[in-house]
Amino acid sequence: MELRLEAPRPEHRQLVETYRREFLNSGDSIDGSAGLAWCSGFDEWMALVADNSRDETARPGCVATSVFLAFDGPELVGMVDIRHRLNDYLRRYCGHIGYSVRPALRRRGYATAMLNLALEECRRLGLFQVMLTCEKTNVASARTMLHCGAVLQDELLMGSMTIQRYWIEL
Repeated sequence: MELRLEAPRPEHRQLVETYRREFLNSGDSIDGSAGLAWCSGFDEWMALVADNSRDETARPGCVATSVFLAFDGPELVGMVDIRHRLNDYLRRYCGHIGYSVRPALRRRGYATAMLNLALEECRRLGLFQVMLTCEKTNVASARTMLHCGAVLQDELLMGSMTIQRYWIEL
């Protein structure tokens, strides 16, 4: 595995569109994709990523966010987004980092490797600790966070879901 994170660029259009389609066809949510599922296409998503890259231009309710595509060689295996700070909603339900791995490529160690690379990016941003969350039923995500040094803070309800909140000291 030669995993690396890259900021999305126009030449990634086909890879990102295929990634999006795979998730939508599987019925899974595309966590860590900075709204890819909600956008009408690649151009709208790239505009959203650009807008949300700085607090001054972030869309209402959003904070500055760095978005990365995770590659193993030439293959797009996942996505990561890093929120540079937490607002009230993020502090409660989402945390600093979101990530997803292609459904067909899960259980190969990509999520742990991606999260470790994301933590390096968080250090570069000057963060000293980061919050991560997952649904209590998402045992794989919880295991990934624990492998990367996360400590469970608490659980809270979000509608009918139980959200687990974890912290990692950097």
